[in-house]
Amino acid sequence: MKSSTQARTAARTDAASGGTASGVPASDQAALSRPVPTGWRPEAGWRDLLSGRQPDVILARLLDGDPLRLRGLVARAIRGGSFFLDADRVHLRALARIAHDVTIDGPPADGSWVQGHVDGALGDVLRAERRAIVADGERANLDSGSDPELEALHAFAAPLGFEGADLRVACDAFNRRAAGERRAFFALFVERLGLEEAARACGLSGVDLARSARTALNATLDAAVKSAGRRAEALQAETSSTLSSVSPREER
Repeated sequence: MKSSTQARTAARTDAASGGTASGVPASDQAALSRPVPTGWRPEAGWRDLLSGRQPDVILARLLDGDPLRLRGLVARAIRGGSFFLDADRVHLRALARIAHDVTIDGPPADGSWVQGHVDGALGDVLRAERRAIVADGERANLDSGSDPELEALHAFAAPLGFEGADLRVACDAFNRRAAGERRAFFALFVERLGLEEAARACGLSGVDLARSARTALNATLDAAVKSAGRRAEALQAETSSTLSSVSPREER
């Protein structure tokens, strides 16, 4: 988990990375009416924490503990959508959206506004991951050590014979699968439900559940393998270029 200073800096960066003037992309406006879960219990007087016109001041208040109980909402949104995402990153994005939106529109009328920003933050992070992978391409795969997020992923990827960058690509591929496929995979391999229980939870037959989960798994593994192959080819090309630039005197 990030320190308050790191979190505040990251939240400022997230806020500057996209959105309308109010911090809410037009595509997310409809989501802002979704109610929070019945078990949501923010601190008393949470609306008072959102008063003022300075985003940094509001961020500081929200980073002092978890007064809005955002972490629970973030975890629920990620699990509910069956996504592989960094919960801290979604949490920071939600903080940025809330702090910058409230400075325009004032404190919210109810909790659906908070839930809407959690949902919007999840979508923001999904889109940011896709843009980063497309923009960076093989260059990101070659320079895993310079990215703290890739370093963290490497701990999970290494036992499987992959780099952190490969796992990042694989997670993005999984997150772009159909919701039913993701849910089937989560039910069997993340929640570890039995076949019959998972089929009931997903509203599918056992055969259809297994097929959906396998499709998601195959697409995810295929993305990781292709990423590793591109990285190996790029590394080989870079090595060959370096060797060809070495003069005979340097070789001796």
